[in-house]
Amino acid sequence: MLSLIKCEFLKLKRKKIIYIIILSAILFPSATALLLLSRRASDSPAQLYDELYINSIGTGIQFLLPIVISILATILFFTERDNDTFKALRTIPVTSRQLVLTKITVLFLSSTLFALVTHLLSLVLGSIFFSYNESPEYILITIANGIFIACGTLPLIILNVTFSRTYVFSILMTVFYTVLSFFLVALSPFLPKTVFRFVPITSTTLWTAGVLGKIGKLGLEMYEANLRAAIPSTLNISIYMALIGTVSIIIIVKLYERWES
Repeated sequence: MLSLIKCEFLKLKRKKIIYIIILSAILFPSATALLLLSRRASDSPAQLYDELYINSIGTGIQFLLPIVISILATILFFTERDNDTFKALRTIPVTSRQLVLTKITVLFLSSTLFALVTHLLSLVLGSIFFSYNESPEYILITIANGIFIACGTLPLIILNVTFSRTYVFSILMTVFYTVLSFFLVALSPFLPKTVFRFVPITSTTLWTAGVLGKIGKLGLEMYEANLRAAIPSTLNISIYMALIGTVSIIIIVKLYERWES
């Protein structure tokens, strides 16, 4: 399994996608820090540190990461199909299930790497320009976002791999999905809370807001009552994401077996 994971990362390295992932993780924390520098005279350094982290999570991870993961998945799953290497794969003792699990593992590792790079940069920039105000929960929230976003993007990957024939279409579909997820949060006063349960990224955003509210880093009073009621517990969202991930992986394995035949 480890050899297969190494091979997949070597494929990505040749395409330079790993470097693009790291650079994109650096983008939003850096831009946010520059914007917050203009407010040092009006807000306390500790508040600015928290705001840098919250914006890095909300924009850098929850908005940009699904797009990055979708592009990465498209490359991973289209490689054998586009290069017509399925016949060559049959000559080695590796099953379709092993290949799919390897690619999914690479996606989760890349998602977690993206989240951790974003977190580390926020910590460094926040400590340099503002005042260190890191809560012990911050790193756990970051890792959980990386895992939840990867799980929540798997159903979209199924659609991309099934219906898409170009990378551009995959990117556009992912951008639409991500924008829709954030748009639903804005429409919270007019929507029943059950709607949020069907959009994984929206659920991740709400869970993150709830955790940050519990540790006193985000004022939940700014949210509508309907939105606060839709915030899932850590147990609920963990079960929800595990279910989405399991079902999605089973479907992807079936699709991969169909391509091979």
